[in-house]
Amino acid sequence: MSDKLPKSLLGNENFKKELNACVWSDLLEPNEFDIIWNDIMERYGLEDVHWFGSMFEDREFWVPAYFRDFPMGSLLRTTSMSELENSFFKNYTKPRANLVQFINFFNYVVGDQRNANSRLNYLDYSTIPDLSTQLPIEKHASTIYTDSIFKHVQQEISTVCEIISITVEDNIKMHQVKDQYGRTLDVKYDCKQDTFDCSCKKFSRIGLLCCHIFCLLKNKSANLIPEKYFGRRWLKSSLLKAAHGLPSEEQQPFEHLDEKQEVKKKLFSNFYRLVQKSEGSMDHLSLLSAGLDDLEEHIFGNCAAPSVIEKKKMVEDFYGMAVPDVIDVHPPDVVSTKGSASGRVAKRESAIRKANKPLRRCGKCHELGRHDSRNCGRVNEKTD
Repeated sequence: MSDKLPKSLLGNENFKKELNACVWSDLLEPNEFDIIWNDIMERYGLEDVHWFGSMFEDREFWVPAYFRDFPMGSLLRTTSMSELENSFFKNYTKPRANLVQFINFFNYVVGDQRNANSRLNYLDYSTIPDLSTQLPIEKHASTIYTDSIFKHVQQEISTVCEIISITVEDNIKMHQVKDQYGRTLDVKYDCKQDTFDCSCKKFSRIGLLCCHIFCLLKNKSANLIPEKYFGRRWLKSSLLKAAHGLPSEEQQPFEHLDEKQEVKKKLFSNFYRLVQKSEGSMDHLSLLSAGLDDLEEHIFGNCAAPSVIEKKKMVEDFYGMAVPDVIDVHPPDVVSTKGSASGRVAKRESAIRKANKPLRRCGKCHELGRHDSRNCGRVNEKTD
């Protein structure tokens, strides 16, 4: 945006605050966003700037006000997702790895992730978080949410809100709740269905209750968070079923599944069903684990881990050929520089070209040099 703004607005902090509050607010409705945006454009004389006009035309694709009812609790940008995967796999793989080596590295990655998940699960079950209030509802939240999510929920519970007015119509109670920032939001409570709906849309967007609904729960002296508002993604005991492990009644019938796939699907379904039935009792979990160990020994016996020679033979069988004694084809050399070869010049030639360039006057320090106002401070620091 700094490249599109007139120079007179580059240092205007009020304009930046107003535009940020308008664009990134998750409390504005789409029509409210349109009114505030047009008002900012008019007051700062930006109606004729083409870039702002084009961004406003595409506002339904990027402004949060248009995604208030969309579940965004697990949203990742495409670039963030690819950069995260690249960074994660770099710790385990190498550029010259073949397919079999990559599969082995991938297994290490999955094992590391499972180990980290087990460690976090252990910390969640063995650590008692610090409570900020004496409310039973906060204690209940500490028992169901993971540690990182509980801190967010704890902040919402401890936030002080005030119920300004209550209107009743049939079985619907409309509350106007004022939060710590002075904002007034509408919270609807359906007495018959025992459901809450807040105009901030936090639960539908993230899956966590907001401070405004917690204000009503505290006003009702509720001891527990209603189960329908747990938000299954954030629970300690959430055991998500795999897509291939769903029971047959929860899954659409597949006409083209062969017998092996049907048996595997049934095994996955039975395994997740038994774990979910046993997770409430440590004795049942221990018996299930011991039974699986006995079943594995009964089916496979005491099979020792394969030796290096056996692993090598497995790899050769996978490829369909043995490793040749002399390897004629090698991967290309890794190029450490970027860009084409024609773009690289010698240091001496680059220095000559730089010395022949005319000096320019900096708009910040008003001195002749080889920098501009944008990097004036950095150049002075390097010189010092």
